[in-house]
Amino acid sequence: MCFTGGWDKTIRTWDVRTGCCLHVTVAHLADVYAIATHPERPFVVVTCSRDTTMRFWSTEELCPSAMLRAVLGADVTGAKTVGACPVADGDADATAPKLVGGTVGRDTLRSKMAASESACEKHKIAFTALSGDVAAEEMWHLAVVEAVGSAAARGGGTKGITVRHRCEVRALVAADAAALEAVRGRRTGGVGAGAKDATLRRAASLRLQLGHVSSYCEIMKEVGDWDAALAAAPGVSLEFW
Repeated sequence: MCFTGGWDKTIRTWDVRTGCCLHVTVAHLADVYAIATHPERPFVVVTCSRDTTMRFWSTEELCPSAMLRAVLGADVTGAKTVGACPVADGDADATAPKLVGGTVGRDTLRSKMAASESACEKHKIAFTALSGDVAAEEMWHLAVVEAVGSAAARGGGTKGITVRHRCEVRALVAADAAALEAVRGRRTGGVGAGAKDATLRRAASLRLQLGHVSSYCEIMKEVGDWDAALAAAPGVSLEFW
């Protein structure tokens, strides 16, 4: 398959063996002057146009059996692409092009999947390589968290998390709040005092989301916002108010 962009605003998909145009897409509002595929995810395509936009595309429907073959442990390069024009007078199925590329060729993908420690990890590798959806990898991150627990799945850290699993949210938000509250011990004045108060207000907001109403009230009292502190205080108790 080959993708081209034109001055007529179109993106065209071609069968390079026969020269057949398989599909024409009109999505940009001006000429399309750059197209690239992801080096490790062959079904992710990005296009750029003079309409000042970049558009990301999923082309996994060109090879729908690839994902199934990967999950079943078969050779992904045996998956055939759809919509291709038959070569000469040969059988269309026999001559249909097969999936190739550095990520999936030479048993690369299958060997990575075979070395995985769990079914979730194996499927994550397959979906990351073969899905055109950029969120597929994160979906399987969350599946691994569900299967083996947060600490094992994340390696004990939070770096790189873009979607938080429901079992992780409270701990991660509490960690964020504690980090913001670290400014409490700093002595600031002038402009710095305003920045400190803003940081503490963000910490207070996180504490309130967690249901830590008393902590929220104490922080708001510290920054001098007594109205906010008194408004929330009955949520702890009448005595606290």
